[in-house]
Amino acid sequence: MGINDDALIIVAAGHGRRFGSDKQQALIHGTPVLMHTCQALKLGFKTTVVVTHCVDQPAKQLSHYGIVATCVLGGDTRAHSVWNGLCALTELDYSRVWIHDGARPVVSKALCERLDHGLDTADGCIPTLPLTDTIKRIIGPNHIETVDRTPLVRVQTPQVFHLSRLKQAFAHSPNWEAFTDDASLVEAMGGTISCVAGCPNNIKITVPEDCAYIEARGIMLY
Repeated sequence: MGINDDALIIVAAGHGRRFGSDKQQALIHGTPVLMHTCQALKLGFKTTVVVTHCVDQPAKQLSHYGIVATCVLGGDTRAHSVWNGLCALTELDYSRVWIHDGARPVVSKALCERLDHGLDTADGCIPTLPLTDTIKRIIGPNHIETVDRTPLVRVQTPQVFHLSRLKQAFAHSPNWEAFTDDASLVEAMGGTISCVAGCPNNIKITVPEDCAYIEARGIMLY
């Protein structure tokens, strides 16, 4: 089954407190970050849902850029925003759902193809990257220890799941609002997660310098 039968949820409801303003509207090459993200994921999904902290402006922008998507209002947490997006979908119409951060505008088709195949043997599939820096644990003043980084990875989005399994995890978890990662929620409810190689260019916009970095490095945008 390919992505033509899948639903995509782009989570873009954050207020950009670390960024200092709405990072979804920050410009890269004159185009808002969120629009770059949506353009990068115009890969043939059956339905695209964009979860935002307001609906009218993003809906107008999507129309202006020729992106067919439904806008829904987000929640107070990332998990709540994902749940609001999931509520727009039914298992009768979609068997799989992709969840992607609106602030990751450099997602590639190759990464999506790896994820597409990686879901075959699990409830969900996520992209990961190895840690390359030395990792320290701070225990107290003047007391730190080195952590073995070998089994540790960095996790990116998109993450793809069987829709019924992800909805079930939300429905049966008493504290789903606390989860910052959808795969963690599925894992906590006994689900299985497979991993594929992530992409170093799949940067999550966090501070204004990230936009400048993408422009300066000439990183490919779809």
